[in-house]
Amino acid sequence: MSVDISTLQSLGLTQTAQSTKKSNELGQDAFLKLMTTQLQNQNPLDPQDGAAFVAQLAQFSMVSGIQSLGSKFDSFSSSVTENQALQASQLIGKDVAVASTKGVLGANGGVSGHAVLPVESDLVTLRVKNSSGVTVRTVDLGSQAAGRLAFEWDGLKDDGVSRAAPGVYSVTLEAMLDGKTQALETNIRTPVEAVTLGGSQGIEVDLGVLGRHGLGDIREVL
Repeated sequence: MSVDISTLQSLGLTQTAQSTKKSNELGQDAFLKLMTTQLQNQNPLDPQDGAAFVAQLAQFSMVSGIQSLGSKFDSFSSSVTENQALQASQLIGKDVAVASTKGVLGANGGVSGHAVLPVESDLVTLRVKNSSGVTVRTVDLGSQAAGRLAFEWDGLKDDGVSRAAPGVYSVTLEAMLDGKTQALETNIRTPVEAVTLGGSQGIEVDLGVLGRHGLGDIREVL
């Protein structure tokens, strides 16, 4: 069955120079008008097949449902992001343990954090290097049980007397596991200075000298 183009124009279903759409989407009202026009103009000797009519309605209903679902999902996603941003803002001024190999040594105090030992180790070693890659302190932590392992560097060099200059240092933990020395993931304790929205990792916490980290890098809120 064909529909005269003038009929479609009278229903406002064709594009004109004054009215253009970004796509060929067919709205619900236009679809129902088109279906009504088809019924009114069908050949009485060869009427519209009922099954085909129902199939067209079903297809439109499915597309409409998908569009509605997409709209609701966008709204839900926006709500989740806003909630995460609100929660992240409460971290400002608090200390967190973030997955990092860098620690900041201030004029006073030291660098602290923790790691997780998967199994017991007979030998765990803490190594601290400066920005040039030179080791300034090596601490033998001895035998350690499996689980959370806290560590702290007081800022003193290997001589145990002189103090390292303030700055950013590389902090690593090495454990003897299955006869091999393996590096553990270090989680450094540091304060949150600000929260950034829309960063490369979504919502990010600004850790000052340690840079920005995604919420997924935070291991603990202290």
